[in-house]
Amino acid sequence: MEDNTAPIEGENADFILFPADDTYYIFATASDIFFQVGDNCGSATVTLDGCDSASDFTGSCSYDATSDKLYVQASRTNTEVAGRFYTVYGTATDECGNSAPISRQVWVPYAEEQIPEDQKDQCLKGTTRNKPDMR
Repeated sequence: MEDNTAPIEGENADFILFPADDTYYIFATASDIFFQVGDNCGSATVTLDGCDSASDFTGSCSYDATSDKLYVQASRTNTEVAGRFYTVYGTATDECGNSAPISRQVWVPYAEEQIPEDQKDQCLKGTTRNKPDMR
């Protein structure tokens, strides 16, 4: 049997970082926990390819492939009334070599009132003010 079907991205709700206090949230083992993927050819592996924001703030979202850590800064400007959205990009590859691009968003709301009531207890809070050293 030959499989030519790429892995499928599962239901991945946005991560929410709040409050916007300029701290960094660190997703350890990011390639394992950031995306949920499924495949009919067995298991699929995820490689993170990077991240960015519509607001071009250098260093506010970065991925260190050596340590498999994703650093996302809980920040936004006063002009970003919808909050800041970061997009994290990856590639899912199955055991048969089929691959597909995947992406997931991280949202930093402008105000607490924007967060749906049923998601307020799921907000992630930054843990460090130290900018990641990506040498």
